[in-house]
Amino acid sequence: MSRLTVPCRIVLVTSLGLGSAAGAQELTVEDFFRNPLFTQMKLSPNGEWVATLTSVNGRRNLAVLSVNDTTATAITNGRRTDISDFFWVTDERLVYTIDVDGNEAFGLFAIDRDGSDWRELVGPANGIQVFPRQILPLDRLEEDPNHILVTDNERRKLYPDVFRLNIHTGRMTRIVRNPGYVRSWITDHEGVVRAGVGSTDDPRDLLERVLYRESDAHDWRVLTEHHQFDDDGFAPIAFAADNQTLYVRSNVGRDTQALYTYDPESGRLGELIFGHDAVDVTNIAMSPLDDRLLAVSYEHERPEIVALDPGWAALRKSIDAALPDTLNEIVSMSDDERRLLIVAHSDTDPGSFYLLDQLRGELRYYASRMPWLEPHELSQMRSITITARDGVRLHGYLIIPNG
Repeated sequence: MSRLTVPCRIVLVTSLGLGSAAGAQELTVEDFFRNPLFTQMKLSPNGEWVATLTSVNGRRNLAVLSVNDTTATAITNGRRTDISDFFWVTDERLVYTIDVDGNEAFGLFAIDRDGSDWRELVGPANGIQVFPRQILPLDRLEEDPNHILVTDNERRKLYPDVFRLNIHTGRMTRIVRNPGYVRSWITDHEGVVRAGVGSTDDPRDLLERVLYRESDAHDWRVLTEHHQFDDDGFAPIAFAADNQTLYVRSNVGRDTQALYTYDPESGRLGELIFGHDAVDVTNIAMSPLDDRLLAVSYEHERPEIVALDPGWAALRKSIDAALPDTLNEIVSMSDDERRLLIVAHSDTDPGSFYLLDQLRGELRYYASRMPWLEPHELSQMRSITITARDGVRLHGYLIIPNG
């Protein structure tokens, strides 16, 4: 599939429509702590549907909307607890997680887009446990619509194995047995588990270890070992589009974690892609279309997103020109990158969702997280810097009530 051409200009076809009030209303604590109308929004792989968490019976439940209509249809009606997270597996089926007792022992459930064929794939553990069983999604497996990859810590509480899970029957098949003390796993772009981050055979050594293998037919080998508190290590984030090079976070030779490439074959740290002198990089964004690196994010005085792909940079520039007074984050996109969901937020806007159609160059207001909080009623927040007595610069924020 060919890459989309980024439009040179994006037209905002529907305004935010904040409205105007004769005078500011006194806001209550309940106004700020009410469940948002929409907590998250995610596009289906084909970009025709939007799934979201919305309040039903006082709890966060799963709902589905068409991209052409903002009428949300709830497909779950749980009264006991909130849904924690969700994702599309296919255009027809979603998987979501629930934590019943607040112990992070998430249950895994699946349901069709129209609310049919609900199934408990893995039930949540009940009661407070020191090390509860956790089954967490790892990879959607785009080429296999009936399965996802999950991690399961039932055998070893801190060091999970990897299983293939059938999203219709709940049947699990182990595909990777934890070879040591791996805490987190990384798959390549074909859904093969290729890297793991953990500790050595004696966790008391406080050594961080990175394991790697060339394919699922190869044995694991150690890429690096370093003391958890030393500055000479790195941690993999994802595979590059070539499925060989790794993107890693490293502070070798610097005070903050920066984004680099790493060649597992030569064992060498590659080029510096992006780093900030004051703070660590946090996340990266990659294309669902061709797996190219799109952007990197960090947080200093405010969240920042740096576009690394030229086309993506042009796209972000167009979005920011259409929405000039907010931080605009692309939170979801269709597999072909045609449609994107953007959340625009600021110190006075809890978040408004916009739908961008790249082929048409149209940006359309879609929904607000908390529409009862109007930006003109909220106080602005500004960043401040204070120099302490020992000369250390401390960063903070100052909010002064309106009036």
